[in-house]
Amino acid sequence: MTTPAVTVYKETDVREAGKIMVEKQIGRLPVAEDKKVVGIIDRDDVMGAWLPGT
Repeated sequence: MTTPAVTVYKETDVREAGKIMVEKQIGRLPVAEDKKVVGIIDRDDVMGAWLPGT
C-alpha cells in the first residue's frame, strides 16, 4: 500500500481515476465522501466503464 494512501472522491470521473492508477502504478483506489471511505475502485471497474458489456 502507498503511504500516504492515494484516494479519489465519489465525484471523481472514472477516466481521472484510471489516469491516477496508471501514473501511480496502483491497481485500486479508495473512494472517499465526507472524509470517509465509501468504496474502492479497481482496474476492472475502470476497464468496464471504458468497454461497456465486458
